[in-house]
Amino acid sequence: MKVSDVHAQECYLRYRQALDNESFTELYIALADVKSWHKSKVLSSGAGDVYDAEASFDDVLFGLASRDNITDIRRLLYVSMRFTRLKIYRKNARWRERTYYPESDAEFGGTVDRIEPDTTEFIRALIDRSGEKTAALIADMALSSNAKESITSISGRAGLHHNTALRSLRRLRRYYNVEIDGDLAEYLA
Repeated sequence: MKVSDVHAQECYLRYRQALDNESFTELYIALADVKSWHKSKVLSSGAGDVYDAEASFDDVLFGLASRDNITDIRRLLYVSMRFTRLKIYRKNARWRERTYYPESDAEFGGTVDRIEPDTTEFIRALIDRSGEKTAALIADMALSSNAKESITSISGRAGLHHNTALRSLRRLRRYYNVEIDGDLAEYLA
């Protein structure tokens, strides 16, 4: 291990023992070079902006700092940052696909070639945000079957009780966001 790796690991162990703000600040400062590296990677790849990079670093570091028995915090942070950059890129790519300009804004540089909303992608985006495994299973089976099959029969094929499937699908409503997903009427038209 390098000296910086050893110092970061010591700061991590001190934080796990004390669980106070001072030791977390020391850990944060010890890993500042990883933060700047992650920020430069996010910006150069076009995955996101400065705010995405900083917020994702803070979230991942806080999550890792709360875990026990990490033998190399710096190495694990580098790996976690790579997966976080992929998530940021996917999130922002979906956002860019959904952004459109109406014809009335064409004179200000908007385009009239609007992407039609895709209900399959909309459902998958809700499931990705929610992390509902039951809803993902039911949605995949529903999308692969014919449109006339009921949720009750799909849940029976999946080996689930129909109320469990319906509750998990209802929970997806929490993850609908008008700003991200657009008007619901666009998907139902």
